[in-house]
Amino acid sequence: MDEMQYLISFLLLRVENRLIHYGYEKKLNLLLLAFLAVMGVTFQSCDDGDGYSLGDVAVDWATVNVKGAHVYDFTGDRWGQIWPATTDYFWYSPIDGQRVILYFNPLYDNYPEGYDCSVKVLNIKEILTKPIEELTAENEETFGNDPVDIFEGNMWISGGYLNIIFNQNMPSKVKNIWLVW
Repeated sequence: MDEMQYLISFLLLRVENRLIHYGYEKKLNLLLLAFLAVMGVTFQSCDDGDGYSLGDVAVDWATVNVKGAHVYDFTGDRWGQIWPATTDYFWYSPIDGQRVILYFNPLYDNYPEGYDCSVKVLNIKEILTKPIEELTAENEETFGNDPVDIFEGNMWISGGYLNIIFNQNMPSKVKNIWLVW
């Protein structure tokens, strides 16, 4: 027993003796019960081998796959086929082929066949998804030529899409974004 443990046990023993001396045995029992309850809640822990925790939050760029009326799943760039077992995002109206940033909790490994994980969807952020436009002499005036900043590592191909994160100096007038070739 180290010095700190000895000191704590000595102080508890003195408090106990003083309370017994003054006839507070019932209060002592209640005090010890409350102390044990607080310590039990304070020092509890979970086994890390129990599976996923609801505190685990994952993020993936994904493509929405519509299966029917409000029935959909996702194809994630890193997580593969994602089955939304439950959701906090009930008002989402899926659009087939829409790119999204998906925030979710991985739930368990017992998922339907053909899927790589089951998740609880926390949030869905839609990403601008457009085809590449062909630049010709006839439509050259339609497209603007405002510059955008694309930093190193902010352009990649995944999920069958060219993903670009860019910065643009936006004036007060909203402009359309096109990728042309």
